[in-house]
Amino acid sequence: MDERVLIRQLKDKDFQGLESLIEFYGASILRTVHGILNQGTEKNHWPDLENEIFYEIWQKIHQYDEKKSSFATWVLMIARSRCIDKKRQLKKEQTQQPLEMINQTLIEDPLAKEDFLYLIDVLNETDQKIFVLHYFYQLTPQEIASSVGLETSAIYNHLSRGRTKLKKVLQERMMGREI
Repeated sequence: MDERVLIRQLKDKDFQGLESLIEFYGASILRTVHGILNQGTEKNHWPDLENEIFYEIWQKIHQYDEKKSSFATWVLMIARSRCIDKKRQLKKEQTQQPLEMINQTLIEDPLAKEDFLYLIDVLNETDQKIFVLHYFYQLTPQEIASSVGLETSAIYNHLSRGRTKLKKVLQERMMGREI
């Protein structure tokens, strides 16, 4: 099939163009997805991500400019970008998981509040206050910033560094070692 015909069909929202896209570029897109999302649980996201890529191409076809790149390059750059975004999202979710487990435990078991307070004891006094206000009293970073006299960006930094430290503590405790 002529690439120009394929592009015209996609721009006209002709489903034959989508079928041709899958037929001619599907294998390359799948190789890109499988190559970037190649770690254990990332593989579970392959089918959804593949569909998202085809949908994004379908939606953005009017942005394609043949003067800037070949159609194959444009398609694979969309696939690559979407894969990298997904990988980052999954990594971010993975790093936040221990604190989400803490929050869920606090909701399910009121006695777990003591465990939360024991856990954040490894943080400095300012970070402890920020964590209690954010995770226990559910205040926003903006509310905490005005309460403790810091900039909102500083609150985000304290929360981020504290989560990193708590994640390390949780991992060490799960491995049977105490700090």
